[in-house]
Formats: sequence, structure tokens, C-alpha cells
Amino acid sequence: MAGATPPNTTGTLEVRAAPNDAVAAGLTLVPMSVSSSPVRVVRGRTTADDSVWARARGHVLVHWPASDSSADWALRPTLDAIGGVTARGATVVARFPRLWSLQGAAVARWADGEAAAVEHAAGDGCIRDVAVLVDDAGDVTLRTPFRRFAAELLAPCGAKGSVLPLTEASVADLAGTGGLAPARLLVDAETASSRLTPWLLAIAALLLIAELAARRPTKGAQ
Repeated sequence: MAGATPPNTTGTLEVRAAPNDAVAAGLTLVPMSVSSSPVRVVRGRTTADDSVWARARGHVLVHWPASDSSADWALRPTLDAIGGVTARGATVVARFPRLWSLQGAAVARWADGEAAAVEHAAGDGCIRDVAVLVDDAGDVTLRTPFRRFAAELLAPCGAKGSVLPLTEASVADLAGTGGLAPARLLVDAETASSRLTPWLLAIAALLLIAELAARRPTKGAQ
């Protein structure tokens, strides 16, 4: 792409981005021990060469657009912003604009559960589409939470499974097996509280009258 810096390769990571790109700067801080596969991150538009490269065994092509002009993905019905994104527990809290609606196996999700990054198989490798737009003016990408989040996006294809919605069985486990508290206990507690209320108000009124009487000056003191 025009104005882009030459590909920056660190270990098995190659990043193609414009100068002073915030995400590219943050990715240089991610230890590549998190990935044993060749990873190519493209911050602009992908090319036919990128698609061919992604099909090689173990190759991970991460298409992470730097702007809305760098991808032709379907736009969301409603463009908005959200306050966080997560990938397998690695969470970044910040304000992110949401432009695209992604289809595929989710590897990262927005705070409301919608897919923020997805993976597609490509030959013997894979392609990951990342719809997380980052403001170059901030320092989000230089923080530890971003490094942990990015490490999940750079992991080998299919590594650790996809971030999927909870199954019905998982929901049932979270619900537990015990019954709810009997309704009569809640009613009895509420009734007991309501019976005490008039007495508490009466005592408070008596204390207020006693305080006013104590503060009233006597005739000898005038």
C-alpha cells in the first residue's frame, strides 16, 4: 500500500503497515513464543499473494484493517461504539467503533457477545479477519492487556479452540442443581420487617421530641 513501510519481521511475525501504525507498534511488544507458526499481519488491503501465502501449512494471515477503506466486509446494520473486546479472557477495555459484521468461527468477541474477529480455513493455513479499529492517538496498544489480546490473535490456526457462545449444557451447569429459596421465607421476612416499621417510626418521633425539649432554654437562662 502507498506509504507503507517495508515488512517488519520479528521471529515468525511479519507486519505490513503504514509508518507510526499503533497496532504495528503494539505487536512488536508481543513475545513470539506465543506462536510457533509464521504469522503475517496486514493492516491494509490483502493481495492475491497474501491469499496464496495463507494456504501454506501452519501459516496465519491476520487481516487487521487500519481504517474502513482497508476492507470490503459487510457493514453492521447499525454503526456504533463499544467499550471492550476479549479473546479467551484477554480483555481490552477502551472505546472501539464497530463498523463491520463478520461471519466465521469467532476468535474474539465484543463485550455484548458479537464477533470482533473470526477465522477461516485456507488450504493448510488460515485467515483471521479482525474488525477492531484502534485510535492511533492513544496508548492502548502499548499496554499489557493489548499484548495479551493480540497474542491470542497471533496464535496458530485453531489453537485453543474458538470463542463460542455457551452451550445449553454449560448454561445448565452455571444454573446449579439446588432449588430456589422458598417463597414463604421471603414473604415472612418482608412481613416481619413491615410490622417493625411503625414501632421504629414511633421511637424516632419520641427521640426527636425529647431532643427538642432538651434544647429549649429555661426561663432562668434567659
